[in-house]
Parts: sequence; C-alpha cells; structure tokens
Amino acid sequence: MGLFDQIAGAAIGALQQQVAGAAPAAGGGAAIQAIMQLVQQQGGLHGLLDKLRGGGLAEVVQSWIGTGANQPVSPAQLSTALGDQQVGQLAGAAGMAPQELLGMLSQHLPGLVDQLSPGGELPHDMAGLLQAGLNLLHR
Repeated sequence: MGLFDQIAGAAIGALQQQVAGAAPAAGGGAAIQAIMQLVQQQGGLHGLLDKLRGGGLAEVVQSWIGTGANQPVSPAQLSTALGDQQVGQLAGAAGMAPQELLGMLSQHLPGLVDQLSPGGELPHDMAGLLQAGLNLLHR
C-alpha cells in the first residue's frame, strides 16, 4: 500500500469516527479497504469521481468538491454509477453484502471528498492530495 493509500485510509478512519457520536462504522476495517480498492480500481480519486460523474452524479459530486453543502447520494445511485459487477466484487473482497457496502459508501464518500477538496477544489497533483489528506488527519 502506497503513502497516499495509507493517508487516505487514515483519513477515512478519522472521518468514520467523527460520524454519529465518534463510533466507527460496523466493519470499519473492511469499509476502509473497500473504499481504497474502489479508488485504486478507478486509477485514483480523480478516476473514481469521473466514473461517478459519468454515471449521472455530476451535480452531486460537484457539491462534495464545492464549498457549499454536500448533496447526499443514495446506495441506489452509487450502484447505478458503479455497476453491479464492480459493487459485487468490492463487497465480496470486503466481506460485506452489496447493500451494506453501498450504504457505507453513501454515508462516508461525500464527507471524504469534501475534506480532500479544501477551498472547493480537488488537488490535481499527488502532492496536493497528500497535503489535503495530512490536513484532514491533523484536525
């Protein structure tokens, strides 16, 4: 696992602990691995966001990156954008049911992208993404 993967994994864990009374989501380790695998399969965070945009979620994704409120995304929307085959593979690798995986993604992905895009812009270089991840860890 590369440095960015480690930082992003730690950032996801920190974000999970901020949600709902600082209790980690069920299957937290598996959830982190599932998100990291999804990001890697898409060639990085930019690739994942491009796939979601292409799957009809352009406005939703932009709200996560922008400085306003994050629009929610439903498990069904994520399933449509990612495709049943990819969701099934990720769920199997994480030891989760597909709906459980989609629920976790819909809960945590908007906040993670929001935290990695300070000032309303997602960094386009590795150094910028690493700095955004480090800033998230130091909150």
